[in-house]
Amino acid sequence: MLILSLSIAAAMLAVVGAAYRSGSGALTCALALFGAFVFLGTQSPLLLGTWFLLMLLAVVCRCARLSTKAFVTWSAAVTLLTHSIVIVVFLPRMREIRELQREYPIVSVRDRMAYEKRALETTATEPAAARDANQPEDGRASAAQATRLSELEERLVSHGWDDSRRGFRYRNMALQRLYGAHQSAVGAFINAPGFGVGRMANFATPTRGNIEIPPISPVPQPQITPQTPLPSSDDGMPPLQAVDSQPEDASPLPKALTFLHMKGTLDFANPASFGYVRDVDHVIGFQPHAFRALPQMSETAPAITRWKIGKLELVSLLRHEQPQVYQSKNLPNMQELAEVPTRPLDDFESSALKKLRSGDDLVVASGSSEIRMLGSLRAAKQCLECHQVERGTLLGAFTYRLFSDPPEPQPKAEQPPRKPAS
Repeated sequence: MLILSLSIAAAMLAVVGAAYRSGSGALTCALALFGAFVFLGTQSPLLLGTWFLLMLLAVVCRCARLSTKAFVTWSAAVTLLTHSIVIVVFLPRMREIRELQREYPIVSVRDRMAYEKRALETTATEPAAARDANQPEDGRASAAQATRLSELEERLVSHGWDDSRRGFRYRNMALQRLYGAHQSAVGAFINAPGFGVGRMANFATPTRGNIEIPPISPVPQPQITPQTPLPSSDDGMPPLQAVDSQPEDASPLPKALTFLHMKGTLDFANPASFGYVRDVDHVIGFQPHAFRALPQMSETAPAITRWKIGKLELVSLLRHEQPQVYQSKNLPNMQELAEVPTRPLDDFESSALKKLRSGDDLVVASGSSEIRMLGSLRAAKQCLECHQVERGTLLGAFTYRLFSDPPEPQPKAEQPPRKPAS
């Protein structure tokens, strides 16, 4: 980047020297246009500042009636001085960018996503009756699903890894500039601190503070057991409810469960971890999806907060021939799945999955001390850069078991009346 900047500065010196020797107004106008062209082409404050100083020096030297040789000598000194100051001040930042280029290489996720394409191609070859068996009979479920998907996308835009300091676009812009530095010497120059546009928009410069996010640490499954667990089969299972379709005046528990699933989805698919995606073969800064904390109920009412997550597992719908549940000792973490055993869906999960495929997003069966819940993972528009599917495609699901902690008080048995003492 230094050689490129000095080469452009040498061309500037030649033009300024010719203008100084000529002294004509037309050439001076052409000189100003050349300076504007250089700045617009490189967006470099360094070159703009050097150009301004050379123009100012030309005026001073012309007033002092110095020779062209003296002017060129002073111009070269000014150019070297401005570059030297920038190098001394920004050399640590330039080294940091080179380190970030090594730590954040450009990678391809095509092979990682290949299973989705195979699964969807297989589905496309199934008979139409089999494909349409789980579709809604009218457009009401689809409209409600579209509303929920739009809400998820809005939350993804503003959500950051710490919910306060960084959002989805903040890290993405910094990684985009680092990607430009990877691609070419011109890109490295434009994004170099002190040389290029990165100095003008410091919030998006590719610095360690702008790019690094906390590493993923495994979150163990909670250790809570139910007092009276729900039946494991359809025999005796409470009726399934699509809680995301409840009316506005419904009880607070369905709303709390909906928020719990939304919060978990945002944590698992944290947009700050997406990185910058030029296409599936050019990705930088991607961090695999994972939970960073156990989702908690947001309500303060005791009737809500007594429900705790006892188990939270990921349901795979596209990777295997049949839907499978990953049985991990930790909360879902895509880095660990290659070594995690799987199990088939139980009766509740199979029945609830049919509702998800028909347009619902959260299905619940509840008892006195346990709640079973299956929540959808659909492809939002932010996901489509890597996931080569249509918006709203059901990519997977979370299966939850929530237990009452402390257990719900059991009604006391009525005591027979005591006989009076004789």
